[in-house]
Amino acid sequence: PTWAETELQRLREQGAPAEEITRWEQIAAEQKTAEAEMRARRAREQEFMAALFGPLGPLVFELSLSDKAVQGTIRAQAPDSALVRKVTVPRDAPPLAITAAGERVVLGAGVSVDVAEALLAVDAALKADGESLEKLFEEIRRKLTIDPRAALGSLDGTVSFALTLKDPLALISDKGGQSLGLHVALGLKAPAEAQALVDVAALKLPPGAKVKRNAKTRGFSLPVPDWREVHVAVVGKTLAVTTDPEFLRRVERGAAGALDKVLPTPTVPVVTTRDAVGVFFMDYLMPMGLLASRRSDYAYDPSTNQPYWRFPEVAHEKIDKVPHSAAYKAKLKEWRALDAKARKAEEARERAQTKVLLAVAGSIGALAVDLRETGDGLQLEGGQFFGPGGLARAIELGIDATAVRDNEPIWELYDKRSKAEQELQEVRARDVEKALGVLAPPP
Repeated sequence: PTWAETELQRLREQGAPAEEITRWEQIAAEQKTAEAEMRARRAREQEFMAALFGPLGPLVFELSLSDKAVQGTIRAQAPDSALVRKVTVPRDAPPLAITAAGERVVLGAGVSVDVAEALLAVDAALKADGESLEKLFEEIRRKLTIDPRAALGSLDGTVSFALTLKDPLALISDKGGQSLGLHVALGLKAPAEAQALVDVAALKLPPGAKVKRNAKTRGFSLPVPDWREVHVAVVGKTLAVTTDPEFLRRVERGAAGALDKVLPTPTVPVVTTRDAVGVFFMDYLMPMGLLASRRSDYAYDPSTNQPYWRFPEVAHEKIDKVPHSAAYKAKLKEWRALDAKARKAEEARERAQTKVLLAVAGSIGALAVDLRETGDGLQLEGGQFFGPGGLARAIELGIDATAVRDNEPIWELYDKRSKAEQELQEVRARDVEKALGVLAPPP
């Protein structure tokens, strides 16, 4: 029995009032229904996972270690009936969003799928969660007034994206996020239908979005606040979304970017493998950059902090009306000067720490893997490719980063600022005592 049924049985045995019995009968029924729904959901999820991979055969690992990389392969047997085998299709070209990039790629992926099979797989996943693809499409139709099934029907199944960095050192500045770029490339089998969708999308954007149409590409661009301008266009058989107009021109010419500038050289063969069904790439500048871009940003002014707790019997409004004395203003000026020094020192420390973190990322290098179909299953191949100095250098730099964090002068500034604030509060308490004729207990 469930816990609610156990409690209901106890109440019955004790002769509880009828209304209490009725209430617990309802609780027990609701719990029983919820548990039945949970069991059904778990069964659907297990059924979906079984269909996704099928009865997997043995996993075979191969690994090679060196001071340059940790590389290897993972092979698994999977039947043709597995959804993952039905959905994926070997591509005949490397991921365009990565290879046509003009800036350093820090995160990228590409996949080639059978669109119809992919939709069936998504529908199965949604049904395992009690939803459905048709319900999702209906919601999209209602909100965007477009037919998502028709839109997806214009795609050929090749998808790739890349995040890029124009200048990694820009992460040190407050506007480091603006150096991050984006490329998305969707392969098309019906470019005319995709162009119609682009036209509709341009019209549906809010009036204040400052959309600019491009007569040459028949696409549009949209400035994104505190970032870059995003360009959208159908170029040949590709729907491209990018922050770099040159990306559109490279796609149009079928030209690749300078791969030795946008990817670490050892990863290029992995990323550009033509017979893969998917590829994933991550330069460790990405996670380290996100970590480094965090800034200590606070806005605090002690003049807004009144010593109410020192005068529990006095109304806050009376304390607020007490004017600041000359002594208080002088101490507040001293606090603000110390605060400015502390902020400046913190910014310098953050810049130094960011440089160290970026150097650590350079030594760790990049992760690159590709997924291929074999005669009887799937194979994942690639590895971790180290940069200059490898892991040994990364560990040394990590120790340096700790030293940067343990900056004694800045803690001295924090202590001085804290002491100045305590003194400021004491001056304010004396002002309140004098103005209102009350005495504050010792702090």
